[in-house]
Amino acid sequence: MSNILILDIGKTNIKVHVLDEHLESRFEKTRRNAVVENPLYPHFDVDAIWDWFCEAVREVSDAFSITAISVTTHGATAALVDRQGSGNGLVLPILDYEYAGPDAITGDYTGVRPDFSETRSPVGGPEPGAAIVLVAATVSPGVRASHRYSVVPPILGVADDR
Repeated sequence: MSNILILDIGKTNIKVHVLDEHLESRFEKTRRNAVVENPLYPHFDVDAIWDWFCEAVREVSDAFSITAISVTTHGATAALVDRQGSGNGLVLPILDYEYAGPDAITGDYTGVRPDFSETRSPVGGPEPGAAIVLVAATVSPGVRASHRYSVVPPILGVADDR
């Protein structure tokens, strides 16, 4: 029997599902996606998410034959990564997109943001670009030089920033 393992990172919850070949649910496990508050900015605990996924995948692999894996996330976030870095590869923690900080740099972001005709992305709401500008310009000015890739879920590709 073919089964699809789905890893779902949502803003509110993190889920693991197993669907059979008829897309019927065979397994589901859920936990809250907590935001870590710290002096830098509120962010997601990717190490805890990874550990929980690893535990859930071990549990699933004992019970099901997995033939495919699908990963899905909320799309209002971005990660700055460097494969040469240590630890989890993140240059900085992944910003919680509900953090009000990006609103404070709207003027800076408007100056670098491509026009709607180019992006088809309206101004307002959660914008990963605004978050990256906030982090790079105000929180950690050296981040531009230290990160190699910007990853924007759903991960269809990786932008090489060099």
